[in-house]
This record gives sequence, structure tokens and C-alpha cells, in this order.
Amino acid sequence: MMLSYIELVKTIYVPLSEVHDCATDFKIEILKHPDGTFSARLFRQEYYALKPSFEAEEMIADEIVYVPDSHSIRDWPEKRYASVEQCIQHSLEALENFFH
Repeated sequence: MMLSYIELVKTIYVPLSEVHDCATDFKIEILKHPDGTFSARLFRQEYYALKPSFEAEEMIADEIVYVPDSHSIRDWPEKRYASVEQCIQHSLEALENFFH
């Protein structure tokens, strides 16, 4: 039996906070599927203030993490594309349209 997998082929960081009045940045992961098509996953940057359990003193550790966020962009492309370039273009257009 041959192992099937989805390959992460590109990660794009989109600093929307620098361009729009947006409080967060985004990350897009481009995935290659076994049939040779490409899809995109969207992640939103979040900031968390965490109190580590191992510290004796009161200390807050700020962490930046990316959380899956395809659900909040109403026109996020949930389809597959023939090329990486098409996938990136449609993903960036969806983000741009959402913030206009």
C-alpha cells in the first residue's frame, strides 16, 4: 500500500496590519494534494498572555501563535487550483476583498 499525503509547498505571511486598519496579520499555507492540485489554508495571528505553571514569580509570557481562520473570511476559496500561482492569487484576492 502506498502512503498518500498532502505536502506543504509554500507559506506566505501577509502583514495586513501594515496596509489596512487591521489589528492582525495572516499566514497562508499552500498545500499540494496527491492529484497535483493546490489548495490554501488561512491562519490568523493571535496574541496570548499566558501565566507559565513552572514560574514561582508572577510572570506573564506573551506568545504569538497562528490559529486556523478560513471561516471568518466569507469568500475564502475552498476549492483546488491547477497551479500554486492561481492558488496564491485567489487567496490574496479573497483577503483583499474582505478588507475593502
